[in-house]
Amino acid sequence: MKLLILRTLVGPTRLRSTVHKASICSSALQWESGVSLVQGASRGIGLEFASANSIRERYGRLNLLINASGVLSIPDVLQPETTLTKVQKSSLMFAYEVNAVGPILVIKHMWPLLKAGGGSGTERDVAIVANLSARVGSIGDNRFGGWHSYRSSKSALNQLTKTISVEFARKDPIACILLHPGTVDTDLSKPFQRNVPDGKLFTKEFSVQKLLGIIDNVKIRDNGKFFAWDGQEIPW
Repeated sequence: MKLLILRTLVGPTRLRSTVHKASICSSALQWESGVSLVQGASRGIGLEFASANSIRERYGRLNLLINASGVLSIPDVLQPETTLTKVQKSSLMFAYEVNAVGPILVIKHMWPLLKAGGGSGTERDVAIVANLSARVGSIGDNRFGGWHSYRSSKSALNQLTKTISVEFARKDPIACILLHPGTVDTDLSKPFQRNVPDGKLFTKEFSVQKLLGIIDNVKIRDNGKFFAWDGQEIPW
């Protein structure tokens, strides 16, 4: 099934004291293979968008939900910690809100709309929820330490996603998966690209195509799994 990924427009971030918010506009569109929604806020809690009612009224269902929101660093606000002595409560809470809390609340509110199916000739027996995680969120794969807020917030996303997948398995034909896109040439990774080995910094186009290939082949048996960009499973 060919999937159409739609852009999420991210509005300017307003920083007021310790309150961090972002205004976003998420879009959904019906095409021959179903309805998809990409939630891609990069700041704030991630629930602050007004598309849920419009999707219900216009389409009545959602076949694919991708949660792509994430934050790693913001100048003068959040920086990856290189040592425990740099860990702060504000950084931990902010990372958790964006990287874990936001995506899970989006799933909660979109759950009633998640339905299997698609257009003529493209019927599927499972709806898909794909959360963008990161390999550094893997506890078993943690060999270097550091980045306490980012690592632990992605670990929280992984655990929440796994827990949701167990509930989905009991109630609905929905496959909820986690995806590691690799190190991609984006604003998120730009301050840290000097440490990326040759050939391991991917273009956005390459990473997205790899992830779409995984999503396109998801079966109900993949519910609750954590995949890297190359299709290999990542240890928890």
